[in-house]
Amino acid sequence: MNLILYLDMVNNDSSIDLERIFDKYPLECKVGHDFMFLNNVIFLNNDCSCLQKEYYIDIFLQEGEMSFELEKESFDIAAPAVLFIPRDKSFSLLNCSENILVNIFIIKDWLRESLFDDFMKDMSVTYKMKTNPVLIVKSEDVSPFIYYVHGVKRIVSDTLNPFRLKAVQSYIESFYYQYFYKIYPFAKSKEFGIVNEFLELVDFNFVKHKNISFYANRLGISRGYLDFLIKKELGTSPKGVIEKRILNQCKKLLNETNDSIKDIAEKMEFSSIESFSRFFKRVAGASPSKLRK
Repeated sequence: MNLILYLDMVNNDSSIDLERIFDKYPLECKVGHDFMFLNNVIFLNNDCSCLQKEYYIDIFLQEGEMSFELEKESFDIAAPAVLFIPRDKSFSLLNCSENILVNIFIIKDWLRESLFDDFMKDMSVTYKMKTNPVLIVKSEDVSPFIYYVHGVKRIVSDTLNPFRLKAVQSYIESFYYQYFYKIYPFAKSKEFGIVNEFLELVDFNFVKHKNISFYANRLGISRGYLDFLIKKELGTSPKGVIEKRILNQCKKLLNETNDSIKDIAEKMEFSSIESFSRFFKRVAGASPSKLRK
């Protein structure tokens, strides 16, 4: 199974803890605290959930079977398959077969963003990965994946190479361009590339920036044109996309932490607990306390 871990940003103290997790593993399987390659299924139970705070995750199941939960929804998959884990969905391994083969790629959020910047713009990938995170790999396509895994391992294990990070970055990007056009066809228009970039910007900025103008300015288009594109491709408004992302994160904090509603409102950068409550009643139809399980 092949895991590429990518995830969300955390504060400095949390980053120090995550670096300690990295430091537990051998030098020949990592590049600083930005990238790591492992063949250890135990990692999924021990350290995976912690690193999900700051790293992205993909899973390529090369051999065997596995059961997991993705945002509380249960899945059972058999090799060969790829699982893309969106940053707004929690992952936990439930069970796996004895013959499972796991290759874990852990990629820091900034590295993944720069790595796939052009790729995500050129191909209609981002939205499809989030809405259909499990990909069954055809038998004739298994060899390219295995070759890719060996290539990354070879680059990372060469600890004398001072350019390992750049080398592995270029290698991964090259593989995506060589293979994933078969799965995610090139965007038929420049418009879908803009939609993909908007979704990525929301993922990285939804806490601090809730105003549509911020995203339109970053994309270099007008608010009206952004509204037109999002409604055309996704069937909702930019405001709807942003509010859904905020609501999902709020629900996660309400149900997975012991933080008070006031603390969550502050963490999500609402101006007051009153505005936080009004947001919930308008978007979710209930108060935060009622949605807390």
